[in-house]
Amino acid sequence: MTPEEIKSKIVLEKKTLREIAQKAGVVPSAVTMIIQRKGKSQRLQQLIADEIGMPYEEVWGTKKNLGIKRQSSLPGHEI
Repeated sequence: MTPEEIKSKIVLEKKTLREIAQKAGVVPSAVTMIIQRKGKSQRLQQLIADEIGMPYEEVWGTKKNLGIKRQSSLPGHEI
């Protein structure tokens, strides 16, 4: 979804960015940054998707690297 589509859906659901931010414990500008894709937080992305009643993947695309540990270049170490 585009940022405009997400904002429209928030309005249609009779929600505000301030309400979403309060639920997340962040300032409204943090929610705006996520919607505009200028920041990344899967926690906020999931909350926004939940608030507009849509699956995460339909709003943001596929979840990446959830629960997958990256390998360090040092043997026996994970990041």
